[in-house]
Amino acid sequence: MERMFTQDGGTMVPPSLNSGAADARSSVDTHMAKKQHGDDAASRSNARKDIETQIIALVSRLRPSNIPQTLFTAHRVLAASLPSGDPEVLDLLQLFIQYNTLAPLHILPPEILLAIFSNLVHDPDTSPRLGNQRLTCASAVSSYWRRLIVSSPQLWTRIDLAQEQFATLALGRSQNAPIDLILYSQLPEITPPNVAAIISHHASHIAMLDLMIPYSMHDMLQERFPSRFPVLHTLSLKISVDDRSFQGDPPILYASAMNTAMPAVRTLKLEDMWLPWTLPLFRGLENLRVEMRMQPSALSPQPFPLPRCPDLESESESRVTTPPVSLSRLRMLNLHYRGRKASEHTVLVLENLAIPHSAAISLRSWEHSARGVYFTCGEDPCELCVAGDGGGLQLLRLLRRFPCVRNVVHLALYRLPEDPSTILALLAELNTQQLETLLIEGATLAVAVEALKNRDFSALQSMGLMVVPRIGTKEEEDRDMGFLKGLAPNVAVSFREPRTI
Repeated sequence: MERMFTQDGGTMVPPSLNSGAADARSSVDTHMAKKQHGDDAASRSNARKDIETQIIALVSRLRPSNIPQTLFTAHRVLAASLPSGDPEVLDLLQLFIQYNTLAPLHILPPEILLAIFSNLVHDPDTSPRLGNQRLTCASAVSSYWRRLIVSSPQLWTRIDLAQEQFATLALGRSQNAPIDLILYSQLPEITPPNVAAIISHHASHIAMLDLMIPYSMHDMLQERFPSRFPVLHTLSLKISVDDRSFQGDPPILYASAMNTAMPAVRTLKLEDMWLPWTLPLFRGLENLRVEMRMQPSALSPQPFPLPRCPDLESESESRVTTPPVSLSRLRMLNLHYRGRKASEHTVLVLENLAIPHSAAISLRSWEHSARGVYFTCGEDPCELCVAGDGGGLQLLRLLRRFPCVRNVVHLALYRLPEDPSTILALLAELNTQQLETLLIEGATLAVAVEALKNRDFSALQSMGLMVVPRIGTKEEEDRDMGFLKGLAPNVAVSFREPRTI
């Protein structure tokens, strides 16, 4: 290999060898660091064992016993002896402090500890109350943990207003960090009286506001809604339907809310509460969910602001009465209606929305357990479940707007088994050439044959008939079974009762 020399006569190492040498040095450094960390951990462990021996020896002198002392019993002795001016008790306290200081948890860098504490508090599957309890417990582990927790505003930003004492503490320690305020209250007597004042005072750094309040207190929002929420991105307002003071229609939030600026709001959730569609906060929404479990006396002409939502990307709705609106950026539509007017409300929504074919859809419209529709379409094959007449032909006809349904379940609950009208109406609204799975419950074989004959089921792979009443002779049953088995490769039939001989 040709040597390379510098001007002073030294040897120059080729770049490739220089890179290899650097890698080798890096590997050695990493190995040394791991060895040093391992040696340090072993040294701390040995030191803790020595201190543990000293603790047990000291406690044995302080509290002689026929039962051997342990670290646990030593801690109980210390707790029972404090406060004390006894020098040996103070020595025992110092030994425990040294023992805790050498614990492995004190090796963790502050940023890792903060990440762990943040996960305890901000876990979305954990209630704010439980998260706050975890934070309190963690702050009691050691003085080091307590100093770190108390001095970290981001750990105090998820605040349950129902915990009044903790909420006051957290509002102070969060300083000016963006905060999430949560309150779930069903009755006026258990609702903190200063909720509106807290919201107004801290409006400048509220990032998420999630309120469930009694119906009788919704005026609080009307009168004292702040004029501006500059960083608010999620707003959730719910009226407690269990509130015994509720009488009449769900409330409509007007008044000061109409003048509130919320430029950053992207997610709005309303439950048993309406907002006027003219509010400017709707213009930038990406996620919208409205659920209506109460039954208003009449359909309002403008409870909902879809014409003001050109950027809406996700919507969950249960009460819409606006003119037809094109939501070209819609990615998910959730329509969930419950109650005696569920189908009427669902039809009203579907007639007033132009939904992109690419949107994922989840539609639930149930008037009661034996009458309703469930429809879903997204990444998985589209599925449709109809109970009874599904709420009427008008609702079934609107399903034509959506992509082809692949799987259908028809539950003919509480219907006359000899009436094929609902199955005929359902199939008339579907492209049966695309159907892959069909399940019918509660219909006789004769009804099924009448509904399915003269239709194209070329893609059908599986068909099932469940809870089939036995009506007709054995010969008629065999004839109908032969026809049904010719419709799909896999056909299963289960009868409601055995045939009597």
